[in-house]
Parts: sequence; C-alpha cells; structure tokens
Amino acid sequence: MMSIPVLDRKLLAILAADMVGFSTAMEADEAGTIKRLKAIRAELINPAISQRHGSIIKLMGDGALVAFDSVVDAVACAAEFQNAVAARNADLQEPERIVFRVGINLGDVVLVDGDVYGDGVNVAARLEHFAEPGGVMVSGTAYDHLQGKLEWPLDFAGEQQVKNISRPVRMYRLRLNGKRARRPLFGMMPRWAKTTTASIVALALAGGGVWWFLHPEPLSGKPSVAVLPFDNFSGDGAAGRLADGLTEDIITDLARFPEFEVVARNSTDAYKGKPVDVRQVANALHVGFVLEGSIQRQSGRVRITAQLIDAKNGHHLWSENWDRPDEDVRLDPNYPMWASNFFAPAYFMAGRYEDAVKMLERMTPNNYQKWTWVVRSSSLAALGRTDEATASATEALKQHPDLTVESMINEPGLSTVERSRFIETMPLAGFPPCSKDEALAKLTKPVRLPECEAGIEKSLGQP
Repeated sequence: MMSIPVLDRKLLAILAADMVGFSTAMEADEAGTIKRLKAIRAELINPAISQRHGSIIKLMGDGALVAFDSVVDAVACAAEFQNAVAARNADLQEPERIVFRVGINLGDVVLVDGDVYGDGVNVAARLEHFAEPGGVMVSGTAYDHLQGKLEWPLDFAGEQQVKNISRPVRMYRLRLNGKRARRPLFGMMPRWAKTTTASIVALALAGGGVWWFLHPEPLSGKPSVAVLPFDNFSGDGAAGRLADGLTEDIITDLARFPEFEVVARNSTDAYKGKPVDVRQVANALHVGFVLEGSIQRQSGRVRITAQLIDAKNGHHLWSENWDRPDEDVRLDPNYPMWASNFFAPAYFMAGRYEDAVKMLERMTPNNYQKWTWVVRSSSLAALGRTDEATASATEALKQHPDLTVESMINEPGLSTVERSRFIETMPLAGFPPCSKDEALAKLTKPVRLPECEAGIEKSLGQP
C-alpha cells in the first residue's frame, strides 16, 4: 500500500492584498500605473513587511500574498503601510492614487515548494474582498490572538459565508485612525438585524444602562462588567448572528473606556447557550456587574431583552424589552444616543458634566443633534461656565425653535431620574420651560412642569 507523505504544515498569519481598480487604471495609463505600483511597493510596502519579519510568498500583478509568524506583526504591517499609502495619496490627483484592500487570517497552511495552500490562505483572500478601499479586514481567529496587543482598535463587522469555505467567517475591521468606526459593514447584515442591533446597543449603553456604571455615588473603584452572550431563543440563523454581533458590539463599546474593566469575549463565550447563575459567573470572572439578554424572532416579530444586574446581590439595576414587527424595525438616523456620541448623554445623566463636555469635544457642532446641544449646553451651565452655556443654548434654539424643557422630558424611554436631570440643568442654560399645547397634543399623557400646568389653568380662568 502506497504511503501518503506527511505534509509540511505550519500555523501562519496570512496577509492578502490587492490594488483597487487595477484594471481600470491599467486601461487608462498602463505605464504610469505599473510605475506607481512598483514605487509604492519598493518605498512603502516592502520595508514595512521586512520590518515586521514577513515573507512575500507571491506577487500577482496588482496583488500580494505575505506570511508572518506573528499575527500581531501581520496586522501592524498592514496598518503601517495602509496609513503610509493614504498619506502619500493625499498629495496626488485621483487618477494617480494607488489604493489597496487587505485581508488577514491566522490559520493552518500547507507549505509546498515555497508556496502556501489551504483554508488559511483562502480565508485571507476572501476577507480582502470584504475590506473597504484603503482598509484592513481581520478574521475572527486572528482577532482572538490580537486583543490588548495592538494600538489600532478592531470593530466587529459580522459573520459572512464566503466562497469555498463551509463555515461562516467572523470579520473585524481595523480602525486605522484609532477612532470609532461608523460601521458601514452593518450593510452586510439583514436590514432588521442591523437596525435592531443599533437601537438596542443605544438603549442598553446610553438610554439606561451605562450611567449606572458611571454614577459616582454607589460605586467605588473601577466598575467591572461581563457581557454574557445574548441567547437566541428563535433557533434562527440570522437571529443567532445578531445575538453574537450584538454581544461583540457592547463589549467593544464598553472596552473603549479606560474607566471600565470589561471581560473579553473569549472568556464569556464559555457561557453561551447555558443556564447560568449570575452571581457564580461574577465570582468566576471577578466582576461587579453582568449584562445579559436574549433575542427572539418569530412570526414576523423581533423581540430583544437586556438587563443589567448587580452581581453582589443579583438585583436588576435596569432592564429593557424591545418588541416590534419585523417590517417596523428601523433606526431613525437622528436617534440621539446612536447618531451622536452616546456616552456623552450617559455621563450627563450620571452628573459627570466635565466628562460629558470632553466627550462632545470630539465632535464638530455641524454634527450635533438636538440631544447633543441640550447635553452640551446643560453640562456647561451646571459647571458654571455660563457664557459658553448661554451661547450654546442660543445656537440650539436657532436650530430647534421648539426646544423646551418639557419637550425633552417627554422624549420616549426616559426614567424619572433622567427627566429630573433635564429639569435641574436645562433652565440654568436658558432653555424655556414650557412647550406649546400643540407640540404636546399627540402625546397621550404628556409630562408637564408645575409652572406650565399653572399657566394652562390660569389661561382657562381657573383660580
């Protein structure tokens, strides 16, 4: 019987890159395109590969396949040369720019005569197609080895079924500028999934959950939290992917802030699909808080629940149910907690006005929504920065003439504490207290301020 030779296998990080629009560029200017491509390789890409101890496996006209012993080196190399290429392109006209996509995977490969084969290579090549022009897409296996080892953050971009790979591939986008991405790859998810994810993250992190972490009174030291995998009660594959993506999103958002200790996903994944005692989980992971939830999609409806639990006593600090018809699941792009920096409202609700103002300094006023103006103006007023608060409130009222204290306290989903925060701070900034009757007419039970109700009674001739 003929023996089968043992294959030479190795665990390697594979970087696949190619030039965006190569065929079009070659058709327009063949000689110039080749010249520019060779120059970028020689001056920017090859030095970065060499510095990060990579080995070029093959060049394929506009593309390249590079192997690294370290996945950290592979991703750092990609980030460095992509940023260098972008800086170079900034001084060039559009037709002269060379732009690359990059995909990176960590996997087992077969070495044959200086070439590499196997799924480890195929996944990297598929990921490169999902990367944005000028961007870097990283596989889940690579991501699991990168946490805490890079200066560039990674954002979960969903799972995709890719060609010639039987299992779905987790994908993460490298944030090359170090700033929070706007997640255009949510477009890859089903409409109901991406909009539900955005809304529930906003609700969980800003509308009611995060400010429990940030509140200065009940907590001492740095808050620690474990986000357990959201349960998929529908058995639906799309809902399962949403559950995984939602869990990852919440972990990623919380981990951006040094004030929180957030347990990594690979530690909480052990509890996926299992009944758990929250206090036992907290003891095992050494955390003070646990966030858990579930997703169910059935008969054309989507239901999501989330709850924040104090692990010391098992008490529910906050909970939210979200139940909508499938076709009604849409995210208003002006929803304040999502469209703006939603941690600023969370700091504001916790009474941490200085932190709220600092968060909003990352935004430009032309990106402010109504909530952003209110949070900024009210925070400045509470800090005693009266002139700045007045100027901010004046600009807010120019853009939103119907903005009043009553209009804000009637925003949906607010708790009594959150309404009190607006009532306490908005008048300090100069916002008018009362809304016109017609502005509140659509509400079944509008919340009114005592002075506004008194004005109504007076206008009706009541004593």
